[in-house]
This record gives sequence, C-alpha cells and structure tokens, in this order.
Amino acid sequence: KPLRTHMRRALATAAKAALNLPRVAPGSVHRGRALAASVSLSASVDQRRFSSAVTTARGFARMDGGSGGSAADAASSVSTRVVDGEAVEVQPAAAADAGAAGSASGQVSDDDAGDDDAVSDAGSDVDAADGAGAEAAAGAAGGAGKPPVRGSADFTSEIYKVKLENIPHVVSSDVRKILARLGLNPVKVKKSPKWDYCFITFENEAEKQRALSLLNGHIHKKNTLRCVHSEPAKDALRRSAPDDDERRGKRAKQQEQADSGLTFSQRLNNQVTPLWNLPYEQQLVAKRKLMHEKLLNVTKQFSKFPDIPWLQQSKKENNGLLCPLADPLPSPVLTGYRNKCEFTVGTGPDGQEKTVGFLFGAYQEGVVTVGDASECLHVSDKAKQICAAFQEFIRQSPLPGYDRIQHKGTWRQLLVRTSELGDSLAVVHVHPDHLPAGGVEEIAEDLRRFFTEKNAAGLDLKSLLIQPDSSKSGMSKDLPYTVVFGTDHVMEKLMGLTFRVSYSAFFQVNVPATEVLLSLVRDWFVEQQCEVALDICCGTGTIGCILSKTVNQVIGVDIVEEAVKDAQFNASLNGVTNATFLAGPAEEVMPRQLLYVSGKRVVGIVDPPRSGLPNKFISHIRSCRGLNRLVYIACNIAGSGQNVVDLCRAGSKALKGEPFKLTKAVPVDLFPQTDHCELVLFFER
Repeated sequence: KPLRTHMRRALATAAKAALNLPRVAPGSVHRGRALAASVSLSASVDQRRFSSAVTTARGFARMDGGSGGSAADAASSVSTRVVDGEAVEVQPAAAADAGAAGSASGQVSDDDAGDDDAVSDAGSDVDAADGAGAEAAAGAAGGAGKPPVRGSADFTSEIYKVKLENIPHVVSSDVRKILARLGLNPVKVKKSPKWDYCFITFENEAEKQRALSLLNGHIHKKNTLRCVHSEPAKDALRRSAPDDDERRGKRAKQQEQADSGLTFSQRLNNQVTPLWNLPYEQQLVAKRKLMHEKLLNVTKQFSKFPDIPWLQQSKKENNGLLCPLADPLPSPVLTGYRNKCEFTVGTGPDGQEKTVGFLFGAYQEGVVTVGDASECLHVSDKAKQICAAFQEFIRQSPLPGYDRIQHKGTWRQLLVRTSELGDSLAVVHVHPDHLPAGGVEEIAEDLRRFFTEKNAAGLDLKSLLIQPDSSKSGMSKDLPYTVVFGTDHVMEKLMGLTFRVSYSAFFQVNVPATEVLLSLVRDWFVEQQCEVALDICCGTGTIGCILSKTVNQVIGVDIVEEAVKDAQFNASLNGVTNATFLAGPAEEVMPRQLLYVSGKRVVGIVDPPRSGLPNKFISHIRSCRGLNRLVYIACNIAGSGQNVVDLCRAGSKALKGEPFKLTKAVPVDLFPQTDHCELVLFFER
C-alpha cells in the first residue's frame, strides 16, 4: 500500500513536469520523452498498462504539431523506475521487457489482478489523455484509399466493433477496467447492467483483431468471456443500431413490426404521436385503460404495507385500485397544440444531411436518423415554419450538422416556443468546438441577416437566441447564450392572466388543456373551503397566481431563486397582491410559513418532474402540521409511484408525520395523439 501511494505521487510529479515543458518543433522529442516517462510510470504499478502508456505518448507527440516520428520513437523507447520518488529514465531494453510482460499478462485472470483501485488511480490521467492522443493520431493517419479511422467522415461506432459475452452484473466502467488491464483502448463501450454482454468499438482493424485475441477465453470472476465480431447495422433508419433482437427493447421490436410497409412520414408519426390514427374517442378509452394499469401497478407497491386501514376496502370498491379513477377529461384542441418543440439536426432517411425534425426512435436503441416534422399533428404551424426556415439556413451553411455518434459538427438542435398571444422564440444550439473563425458572433450575424429577410417575407419570428453546448447529451440548457434579436422569453396567456416564460422555463405545452386541469384543481380548492394555498415547487408562479382568486392567501416555495423572481414578476404583472413567493429549501420554508397561518384551512399543491419528488421531500410534507389536503399533479405516475406509497403508508423513523389517504384520481389529456396523460391525485388526512 505505501509503495502504491509512492508511485502515484511520483506519477503526478512527472506528469506536471512534462506538461510544463516548452513545445519543441518539429518532433517535440523532449516533450515526447518526458510525457512517455510520466505515463509509463503506470507500468511500474501494473506492467500490463505499458502499451497504453506508449500509445498515449505517441498521440501527444503527434499533437505537438511536428512530424511526430522522432517523438514517437523516443516515446516507445522510454520506461521508468522510481528511485527515491524521482522518475528515472532506463534503457530501451527495459522498456521492451516491460512491454513483453504486459503482453504476456493478458491471459491472467482478473481475480488475480490485485488492487483495482490502486491501478485505476494510477492510470486515471493516462486514460484521459489516451483518448485525445488516439483521436489526434487517427486524424493524422487518414487519407484517400485507406480504411476509415476515428476522426474521418466515414468512421462510425459500427465499424471495428466486437461483442463481448458472458459478463453479467457489470457496467461500462467495469468493462473499461478489464480492457485497460489488457492494454486495450476502446473508442466506445456500450453496456447495460441488465445485459450479460456488451458492444465495444476500436479505432482500427488491428486493434479489433487484438481485442478478439485477448478477450476471447479471458477469465473474469470465474466467467470465461467470449468475444466475437459484431456486424454493423443495416436498417436505413439506424446508423448505430442494435445488432440482434436481444439488444432492442420490447417496444422497439413492436414498433418495427407496426411500421413495416409504411412511409417515412407515417413511421415518424407512429414514433412521436402513436395514437394519431385513432379517433379521439378511442384515444380517451385507450388512455383510461393505460391509467388504470399504471395505477394498479402503484397499488401493488402497497403489498409491503398491509396494515393500512383503508386499503383493502378501497381496493374492493375500486376494481383493485387505491381510489376511484375518473374518465379522462378531454383536451379542447387536438392538433397543433404544442407551444414548445425541440427539433434535432441529423441525416434524413433519404440520406439528406442537415435535416431538422424528430428522431425516428430512441437514441439508446441506436436510432440517429431524423425525420421531417412538417406532417406531425401536434406541432403548431408557426413552429413548422420556423423549423423549415432554419433547415433552409443550415443547408446553405458550409458548417456541418452535429454527428451524435462521433460528437462532431456544429448545428445541434433548434428549440421553438410559441404562445397564445402570438409570441415566438427560437434557440439555436451549436457545438462550440466546431465554430468558424469568427466564433458565435459570426454565426449570430449570419442568422440575423437570414431571419430578418424571412421576417420581411412573413415569418414573424419575434426572438432568436444562440447557445453553445459541448455536452454529449445536448440537454444542458442552463448555459450562457447570445440574444441575436428580440428577448429571451415569450409572453403567454393562461386562465385570463399573462405570464413571462423564459426560453428554458417549465410551462405546460398545451395551454387550453392546462386550463381544464387548473379549473379542476381550483374547483376542488373551493370544495375544500381552502383559505391558504401552499404552492410547493412553485416555479414561475403559474398555479399560485391562478389560485389567488380563489383563496385568501398563497404561499409559493421553490429552491430555484431565478424561478421565484419570475413568480414575483408574474404576480406583479397580474396585480396579484395576496401571494408570497419565497426562495429556499421547502423543508425549511414550509414549516415556518405554516406557523403564520396556524388555525387556517391549508391545501397544498405540487407539480413535480417526471421522476417525482425525493423521499425526504415527502417526509417534510407529512411533517407539516395544518397541511391536511394535497393535490399532486403526476405527469408520469410510474415515476411518482413511490411518492404515493410514502404519502399513504404508516410512519417510521425516516418518514415522520401522519399518513394521507388517496381519495380520487382524475386523468387530464394534455397530449392528444400520444399515449401520455396527466393524472391529478387528491390526498386527505
């Protein structure tokens, strides 16, 4: 243990010294040798990492801008030993011996590998550098007539791919540790905890063949691994698709069968609006059946708590459910209702690059092909026009669309917001690593000129923003942005009130149907003779402002300070004087505020995200004295199931306060043409 600690400190010292060396061109021999010395220290801890160290040194040598030949030779001829904490260069023969030892150790069982954590710690910087170095080396090696290499336009994760079998109960990081021990450097590893196999992509055919040789027959925790070649996907809509039926989910298989013989437009509608070809009355019947099934699954979660006094009687009276389930309340509008859409940039099914629309399936299922959204029923005409204009602009642009497999390219996504008041806003998401020389400012100016001309021709886009995003998911919305023209928000009308909605804020996508839902909630507040409304997770204050006309006082709480500022602005904008919106943790703010309204009839309302509320949050709600009525708006009852259980089950050390009883559930259709539905749950105690 002390020796390993000593090794890690020496590695850190050597790496720091190497990075501080000046760049020497051409070849950067000194830098290449020093970096090789630092990274190959990992071979002193575990010699099997030596080949990985050499690959890293070669990559960095090429990145220095010289020919890389002499640096690569120097890197491959350097190893180190640790003498009194210093990195000391040794002869090439020693390096060769270390490399041979690393190769020979490839057949050693992982059970005998020693201290995994020590090896992982010592090589963490090596792994990080190795990807960058390998990518640079691959880019330098590309050329006409050669096989595709990483960094070239022809390279995808479907090339040089193997399937590794018989590895249960591990995740991608565990697989990477196995590969690192064998000196293998993957480009991509895809492994679900439920799979007993995974897919691994390498940089080139040589690395792939080496992996097949080392992994096939390798022993991992008494399991003999099997490594075989994996065929690339053949489906026109899948550039990175599953190789076999095992890898695809049940829903994906059913969808493929249903899509057989359909046009691309029909296939896209089946994906984004799966009920589009049913009459609306049948859609409502299907949604009630779906809500019954999901609520029944929540009821089954109560099997661990049979001592709930009202549970058995309620199940007898409600066909096995916790409470009565009403028929879904219909949406007043059935098409073009979405006031927010996020369009993806990708390749169309016809091979047309820089197509703007929706994915034909889930990315985790391997689908990266994008379909034109012009015939999607739930998208508004205004959003379709803005989307088409943006597609025209980027197809004229020399900058490439973003490739989700290689994580290269510029144009990523387009977010469009529209409103009942005729307002409109678009946000262009770009990758910051692939911008022109003029950066964001140059793109912004080009966008300004283009959309100014389009607005003159009748498009009427009120606001345009551009936001760089370097994350792989493309879901990081709280990032700096540039306002090209207009503002960073839209004005929306709901229940006779006006609200300011920023481009990234949550707001229900179907305003007419949201008014149906909030009317239901408001009527229940009147029925309960509510005096004080406690708006938990109030966000921008939409619900609180609307309920202010029904109750004497509204108290809104949210941990996000910016959201509370919006709520205060919206209250002032609408002349609401009996609402107070406070920023801070709900578990601290709620009990203190409830002391001020002691003796009054308080009703709480919460509209949580799809995953529901944290368990501790439920405990704080139960602990609030005086809060005996609660409305829970579930956009995903499956994700909120544990919240329902924790609200209703008996108390414990971790779950204090008296339990609630679920009295009724009312579905509200906010998403016509889809199989989604909001479920409003009413609790009492």
